Amino acid sequence: MKTLVAALALLVAGHAGAANLYKDGTEAHKMAAFVENIVPADMSIVFVQEGKPGVYDSQLDKAKLASAAVSEKSISKISSASFSKGLSVDRAAAMTVVDGTIPENRPAPRVCGIYFRDAREQKSYVGLTHESIHCALRPLYGDKAFVRAMQPVADLKVDLSVYNKIAYFEELVVAGSIISMNDRGDIPAMYRRNIGNALKRGPNHAGTPYYSFLRLMELCPVGAKCPSTPKEAAEFLAKDKMMLEAMQKDFSFFAVADGQIRKAP
Repeated sequence: MKTLVAALALLVAGHAGAANLYKDGTEAHKMAAFVENIVPADMSIVFVQEGKPGVYDSQLDKAKLASAAVSEKSISKISSASFSKGLSVDRAAAMTVVDGTIPENRPAPRVCGIYFRDAREQKSYVGLTHESIHCALRPLYGDKAFVRAMQPVADLKVDLSVYNKIAYFEELVVAGSIISMNDRGDIPAMYRRNIGNALKRGPNHAGTPYYSFLRLMELCPVGAKCPSTPKEAAEFLAKDKMMLEAMQKDFSFFAVADGQIRKAP
């Protein structure tokens, strides 16, 4: 249990929602508003385009920053992170970073950075939804009951660190949450098609949890009432025996064949 707690402490940087930090009418404001009911009510989202932090920084509202008690210094710190600094695997088109060194994220996460590799990815609200769920999961790792619920994943007998097992599992939680949403327009159907296309390639492809995706489709076919909130989805999947068996297969493959195993920060 101590090992799991330590690993989850690396995934969490500090709990805290939905203070929209951007000027009304801007694209960034629309993006933050789109996911405000996914992230916790006291968490703000900060957007960053790789290599061009000014794209979104210029849309920030200084009065809103002050009201949310988020400093410009912390914004600069968040904007300085980069895919090129080893914060994400090469194939990732977007990522989240919760910087535990800024005061706003202590003792619990209150500001989550969503990074886009290029302008095309920024236009995809599928990716935006995906990354916002990662943001929403961060505060949960400070909840002892949630940590206990994740223990079966940490206990999988595979040559991966607990950190990596939880990180891979989190991708399944995101997938399960999105395909079960009923307030995101055509995004759930699009995501389900993406999973279907991944399954067509068959097992043993880097980054594709083939057997876990198969089980997810069995658990949550179209029309099924599967949990759509990150917390409930994680707890639902972590207690399913067949999902754990599927993850065992996928994670065993990742341990020897995925050249982009994540390193704990």
